[in-house]
Amino acid sequence: MGRGCRCCPSLLVLARISPYLLMATTTPAGAKSTLPNAAAKAQYVRDNNVHHLFELLASRVLDKRPTNIFEFLREELVKIEQVEKGKTAHDPSVIRFEPVAAAAHAPAAPPSSSGAPTASATLAPSATAAATPPVAKEGDEPLAVSIGVFGINNAGKSALIAAMGGAPDKNTAPTIGFNPVQFNTGSLNVCVFDLGGAASFRGIWPHYYHDVHGVIYVVDSTDEKSLQETSRVFGDLIGHKYINGKPLLVMANKQDVAGAKSCDHVVETLHVSSRVGSGPWMATGCCAIEPRGDEIDSAVSWLLQTAQHRYTTLSQLIKEHSAEVKAAKVKRLAEQRARVEAEKQQAASQQTATTSS
Repeated sequence: MGRGCRCCPSLLVLARISPYLLMATTTPAGAKSTLPNAAAKAQYVRDNNVHHLFELLASRVLDKRPTNIFEFLREELVKIEQVEKGKTAHDPSVIRFEPVAAAAHAPAAPPSSSGAPTASATLAPSATAAATPPVAKEGDEPLAVSIGVFGINNAGKSALIAAMGGAPDKNTAPTIGFNPVQFNTGSLNVCVFDLGGAASFRGIWPHYYHDVHGVIYVVDSTDEKSLQETSRVFGDLIGHKYINGKPLLVMANKQDVAGAKSCDHVVETLHVSSRVGSGPWMATGCCAIEPRGDEIDSAVSWLLQTAQHRYTTLSQLIKEHSAEVKAAKVKRLAEQRARVEAEKQQAASQQTATTSS
């Protein structure tokens, strides 16, 4: 094996299981296959996120290009296992909140609504007109709010979410697929979708667009080479009909690193103003692993208060979009069943013709 193929062990395993990965996502229940024990293997892939795991490992190896690939993979697997043990199952069409105590690290007051940019934050003019959010009456149930955190790999999404909870972590592991995180602000039960940013994982993002009240887009402001890809991915995200118009928070992360691009540079590169249009948005620089002051809390507080203020409208949108997603899924499954039935009938006809001849 040549030095240029140090990632081959992961890729070869991925290639071997690829027929079952395909079955796991495309084969209707009850359909037969010529692959040995195919149904059981495809179900195993689905149950254990095997496709996400091997794609993630291959992606990490290609990105880091470690000298000792086996030691690197062992360390990555330990990190991933620790993250996976803390994850819970989630149906993206239904948000369920377990009772949780009030957060010890409550968000700080929102940024000034004067509209004047600061050295670390840019507040869009369209976001400055938000009125005071509805005040919850005593005894009212907290409102359920879901926030999607997006961004390409290595942007610092998981580290940012850890900082939001008051526990900055320098050693966060890459996310496999998605990881829902919950916290309570007193008036809101918040569910944050931490979605993997590797190119092979972004295909799952649209499955969550319809279900969010607001969006956080995290950018690695130190990686000039990836900013164009980040901009393209951001354009696809913000242009989706299930995202457009929802409150947006752009976080220019890793501002503590020498040479990091400013928040204004990131905003300009992403063409935020022209792409978002009249929707409410805010952008701020931050350091997720070592937060400076209340920059993260203030920005997240703005996003949550904006979502709370627009809660009725956003919830109606989520209801309508969820109905569209459900109808599309029913239609797709019906079409799959019809194709399977047609293939069965064709196979039976061919068998009858062969027997007759």
